[in-house]
Amino acid sequence: MALLKLCGCGKKIDLSLQRCDKCQKQYEEKRKDRHKEYDTKKRDKKRAAFYNSKGWKLLVKKVKDRDNYLCQLCLSKKRFSGVQICHHIQTLEEHPWLGLEESNIICVDAKCHRYIHDEYEASEDRKEKMQTELQKLVEVSRNRQGEW
Repeated sequence: MALLKLCGCGKKIDLSLQRCDKCQKQYEEKRKDRHKEYDTKKRDKKRAAFYNSKGWKLLVKKVKDRDNYLCQLCLSKKRFSGVQICHHIQTLEEHPWLGLEESNIICVDAKCHRYIHDEYEASEDRKEKMQTELQKLVEVSRNRQGEW
């Protein structure tokens, strides 16, 4: 017999699931709406065009393949978490010429992405330290390619 838990709506679901099918569909719709709202109201048109470009989408696929669809920061701490975000190590605002540079992109989950940006915003010293750590993780991932 499979282990069960309750979904937020009260329906019994398998322990490995986060939500029942109905709640998952609602969650995904809300998420899409949030992204659309962010793109139209908060992100400037130039950035939106960049993140919707064919070049960016191809690079994201390549980087996710390189990083085996895993958060590299979690992996460095012997934890496994799926990738949710492809993060620019050197920020797009400060280094736009590195926007499509594979060596400047790393796969992270949402929690690690928040942590990275907290470090970036804390001080210039902590930002540089974090960027150095992320660059090393990219090198490790590139060297590991093909081992999996």
